[in-house]
Amino acid sequence: KQWYQRRVRENLCGKGEETALKVGQDFNWVMYGRTSFAVDWNLYCDKEFLRTLISSIYFGGAFFGTSAGGILFDTIGRKKGTLIGYILAIISCFCAAASPNIDILFVCRFFQGDGWH
Repeated sequence: KQWYQRRVRENLCGKGEETALKVGQDFNWVMYGRTSFAVDWNLYCDKEFLRTLISSIYFGGAFFGTSAGGILFDTIGRKKGTLIGYILAIISCFCAAASPNIDILFVCRFFQGDGWH
């Protein structure tokens, strides 16, 4: 299966700019009025690593949230600290859903991880 995915990626992305994949010319992902964020934000071929970075940033926020949460819980209590974390995470979820670019999505994902943990 891996060799097949590698072969498809090589065929789609090509080796140089003249053979690289071009949205709207080489393929059309828009079906039934939908598209994907990977196509909208150009997250394929050489920028494919950014899709996995989204999850990594979430877990970075969870790491920070766990550390900061302990201090916060000791200071204001568990109930208020948990409530603040959930409110932060819910607001971050809505902001991530409406994010116009990948940079804003990275920030929102960090605060999602921070809020849930």
